[in-house]
Amino acid sequence: MATGLTREQRAKRREKIAKEIDRGRDIDVVAQKHGVTAATVVNACREFGVDTALQHKQAAERRRKIAQEIQQGKDAATVAQEFGVALTTVGNACKEHGVEYSTGRTAQRRQPNHQMLQIVAWLIEGYNGADIA
Repeated sequence: MATGLTREQRAKRREKIAKEIDRGRDIDVVAQKHGVTAATVVNACREFGVDTALQHKQAAERRRKIAQEIQQGKDAATVAQEFGVALTTVGNACKEHGVEYSTGRTAQRRQPNHQMLQIVAWLIEGYNGADIA
């Protein structure tokens, strides 16, 4: 988020944001460009009477396409990069459309490694934490 702006500078930024949306730009793209949230973009549009229905419709269609790509077996990071979104957006799109989604990180965390198993074995054999460390 941008900080250190005066009230007047913020008002000019909101007007500029609303004009960009009025020209058909994507809410997320405009938000990222100006360093604000999507909610700030929508609020700026409301302030200046700009309808955001088209952008919401486009975002919904993009989320549907993202979920479809994941369902077809594409890698989440690749899809995120192709659509210019964060992995969180990919996950949210999949959740919204009922598509099973995993980053793979959960499975990695659950896999015990040799060192962990050795420590557990020592604890079972009666060693205490001080002996192991």
